[in-house]
Amino acid sequence: MEATLKHELSPTLRAKALAVAMSMAYTQGDYHFAEECAREALLLSRREGDVLAEAYSWGGMGMVEMVRGDYEVAASSLMKGIDLFERCGENYMATTLRVMFGTTLLARGEAERAERTFEEGLAAARRLQVPSLIYMMLYNLAQSALARGDRERAARLLREGIEWSERTRDRANLVYFLEALAAVTSLEREAERFAMLLGAAEALLEEVGARVYNYYDPDPSLKERAVAEARATLGEAAFEEAWALGREMSFAQAVEYALGADAPPGHSVS
Repeated sequence: MEATLKHELSPTLRAKALAVAMSMAYTQGDYHFAEECAREALLLSRREGDVLAEAYSWGGMGMVEMVRGDYEVAASSLMKGIDLFERCGENYMATTLRVMFGTTLLARGEAERAERTFEEGLAAARRLQVPSLIYMMLYNLAQSALARGDRERAARLLREGIEWSERTRDRANLVYFLEALAAVTSLEREAERFAMLLGAAEALLEEVGARVYNYYDPDPSLKERAVAEARATLGEAAFEEAWALGREMSFAQAVEYALGADAPPGHSVS
């Protein structure tokens, strides 16, 4: 592939091919190669005056910078990509990067500004009627609600995201929403429900095989604290039993339980 990129393509096509390679590498977790592709694509696209390829390149740079935790630099790169995508009329990609821009704000403690960004993004996603964008906005709005201490709104947003995951049969997406909802139930001191939701999420993750959507940015410390608190509340044996029962749930049962149903028959530890 690298030989093709270097020798067989015009500079403009090469910039586009590099942008595609960057996206694929990022999805697969090869952030070093993704950054190399994004940097080279940026140089080529700017030299050739290809605004769309430049937009993809800035977006790729911002995504890699987010993974490194360089949120201020990432925000700058993402905004450049957003502006260029909007100039090209690429509303889908502009909205996608807006999610990530909002995530950088949230990571920097700018919860109110992040929430406004996600609200605008959700409105745009609903207009575009793109499920993947809708869940991204719902998830991040839930995170910003949690940052403000609004657990009720966070749970409502997460349940809507779970409904979308069911509608699209998106197991990878459901993993993130179940984990986030589990965190909310932990804050509400529902230790058994937390353990079962966590078990269901972990079983689905094993089934999927990877954390497909690495643009989500959950707080691992929140999960660690929640697990420790649930173990202390339930006791080791009861926690492990609830967690194991959650792992036995089917996709449909996990969705129903997350949306407020009682545990399926044979799945109650009470």
